[in-house]
Amino acid sequence: MSKAVVSKRISNQLLEKLSSEFNKKTRQAAQRGRPQILQLENLDFINETLDSFIERGKGSKSIKKVTVTDKDVKWAQDLAKSYQARFVQKRGFTKVTDTYEYAHISEVLPKVARDIKNGTSFIIISFSTAATIKRKIIDQILKDKSKALRARVKAKVDRGHGVAGGTAISSLQLAQAASLASKKGIDLAATPGLDKYLKTQFKEAGIELKNLNLIKEVLVDYQTLVTPKGDLRADYIPIITFQDFYANRGIDAKDEKKILEIVRKFFTDAIGADQLVNMEGSRSLKDKIEAHLVMPFVDLDKRNKNVRTKTKARNLNDGGRKKAPSKSMSDSAVVVSQKKKGPKKTFTAKKPRNTQRSMFSIISLINEKLPSTIQKNMKEPALVNRTGRFANSVRIMEVTETRQGYPSFGYMYQKDPYQVFEMGRGKAPWATDDRDPRKLIDSSIREIAANLALGRFYTRRI
Repeated sequence: MSKAVVSKRISNQLLEKLSSEFNKKTRQAAQRGRPQILQLENLDFINETLDSFIERGKGSKSIKKVTVTDKDVKWAQDLAKSYQARFVQKRGFTKVTDTYEYAHISEVLPKVARDIKNGTSFIIISFSTAATIKRKIIDQILKDKSKALRARVKAKVDRGHGVAGGTAISSLQLAQAASLASKKGIDLAATPGLDKYLKTQFKEAGIELKNLNLIKEVLVDYQTLVTPKGDLRADYIPIITFQDFYANRGIDAKDEKKILEIVRKFFTDAIGADQLVNMEGSRSLKDKIEAHLVMPFVDLDKRNKNVRTKTKARNLNDGGRKKAPSKSMSDSAVVVSQKKKGPKKTFTAKKPRNTQRSMFSIISLINEKLPSTIQKNMKEPALVNRTGRFANSVRIMEVTETRQGYPSFGYMYQKDPYQVFEMGRGKAPWATDDRDPRKLIDSSIREIAANLALGRFYTRRI
């Protein structure tokens, strides 16, 4: 396999991350199996939707805006707060500020954390819960309107990402592309000509230049959104806002689509695979390509001591003349010679690794069963279950990959007061090997994973 082929393959992988098909996968990952932050500072989305009906002539002339009072907003926020309480209870706490999700948000999005504390934003269990809240709010505010109109408004109010502190799905895609590129040794944020190209294209497409800064931030700080493998981080919590259908899909999403097309076009038209690989700062990628070309023969050398492997630079000034075939094999500057012919080797397709499956699905399955499994295992001489608070506080927050390629699950539990039982942290007589929470959590995770055919993995407290 030539260096050009490897370069092209990496370029294609990058473009796949920016495709519309991958947009759907990213959207699903952001919506399924994770809590959501619902922003509900006001109920403007209702009248904005009614205005859209009137402006577009999508209904009878009798459609009019409604009066939304502070009392209505308070009612809606109390409704959302009740669903937040269910989330808090499911986590085994009494206050939202005690949850690990809130602690994480406080670190990465302090303004959103303040909104949660002030009662204008809410952590809810799922994306579908937001749909339930939306329907109930519309039924309440439009209770004097016809059932048909209420149904139309419900259909035209979206749960949108990327507004008021949220992250657009297109930005998540860019973060995944940046993570993939970084793994290959490429810093997308430093790609020559990218900034100038985007400015020109944004102006021609009528896209606000403020989006350019958002793109830069994502390309630089992609680690806050995705793992080194490019999956959305387990602790990433999407922010959603109720929006008028035409504002969300007709404007915001339209810009998202344009942005992805422009970025994708840059890497297909403005800069090619060879330029991408050879640009300054991509030395590690070139090293990896050389290793990719050489290592199959090095591995063969390890298996057969009668094989010598060496590399030499290809003569680029050979005038294009073809050499006659020889007993030694040369391809992409690799030469392999053998003293003796070893036994003929046969190769079978490798079984897919467990880590190829969606880690988010696995995390979701384990977290769902973890509290009950831990409670079941809390028996002498280990910690003994009394209130269920410890078991309900344990949650896998992230998964990374070890150098050997195995999953490593990072979990958290309520350290106050339970870390007093942890060896190396607590003191005698409370801290013992049998009482160590990490031992209990590890065995419980492995018990659940045994039914998932997960294979070898590691656990760690974060």
